[in-house]
Amino acid sequence: MSRINAHIQLKNYYDEIQRLNNEIKEQLELANKIQKSILKENLLNFQNIKFYSKFIPYEKISGDFFDIIELSKDNYLFIITDITGHGIPAAFYTMMIKSIFYYLGSLIVTPNHIMNNLNNDLINLLLSNYYPTAFIGLVDLKKKIIRYSNAGHLCPLLFSINKNEIIQIEEKNLMLGIKKDFEYQLFEKSLSSGDKFFIFTDGLIENISSIDQIKSYLKNNINNSLEKILDGVIEHTLNLSPEKKFYDDVTILSFEIK
Repeated sequence: MSRINAHIQLKNYYDEIQRLNNEIKEQLELANKIQKSILKENLLNFQNIKFYSKFIPYEKISGDFFDIIELSKDNYLFIITDITGHGIPAAFYTMMIKSIFYYLGSLIVTPNHIMNNLNNDLINLLLSNYYPTAFIGLVDLKKKIIRYSNAGHLCPLLFSINKNEIIQIEEKNLMLGIKKDFEYQLFEKSLSSGDKFFIFTDGLIENISSIDQIKSYLKNNINNSLEKILDGVIEHTLNLSPEKKFYDDVTILSFEIK
């Protein structure tokens, strides 16, 4: 009877573990649907500018985040961030950044000032080893410029139609959440009709030996649509991986000046 009772108890423990596992899976599936509805791959086609994005989470939920705010028909504010690590903790921080970015974007339109405030808001909220990189850009179509601030994020690539080359935008500052009251710098680049801009998270380049492989692919396919270019970049980098898969969250955000 003791053995039978012990086995019954073990069976009850096993059933409870299975129930909890199923509950966790269901909640992760729901979180995945919510995040995908927010960060879904999309094409935003405005009168003088077109945005296109790709989003591939490594797990059910991601530590990557991007957003675009149409301030007016000539001004577009956007952000891309990448939280160290992935999974549930990183996903919580992306939603926090989304809320703060929307609030600050409604009050301030200078990328470095948004970054300054975002950094100070996050400084006391981040756990150790969960530091985000971020790139905030403001496209001004009337002046044909992009103003931007970079908090430790991978440097974007800009195809200049006038120079017929891919330019890597090198300027960047400290990651978010490292130093309180850090003053992020504002940078500026001129744009022309036909220019294409690409920014991505580091999950994309973990399969390759050099960013030059991305630059080369873009240069050879730059006349395609943004949709075809981004689909091709994903396929190209996957083919460079022995296991044909990514090892981190992957997000690409691009735009084209019409």
